[in-house]
Amino acid sequence: MKGYNKNIRPMENTGDITQVYIKMTLTNLISLEWCDYRLRWDQAPRSRRYGEITHELRIPSKRIWLPDVILEN
Repeated sequence: MKGYNKNIRPMENTGDITQVYIKMTLTNLISLEWCDYRLRWDQAPRSRRYGEITHELRIPSKRIWLPDVILEN
């Protein structure tokens, strides 16, 4: 995670939209999904650098960018 800044929204090009998908019920936030290109290792040059990673990596949410979600009534 060297060089990764969790305070910067993930976008490859200036003006790109970061789509966030939210699943929720009336009482619970179930999941959030988005793609942070900075955490990918399956495309060059990262694939050459990290090799064949075949298992899941668990990274604490405090160490990555998270979308701001505000629920209003």
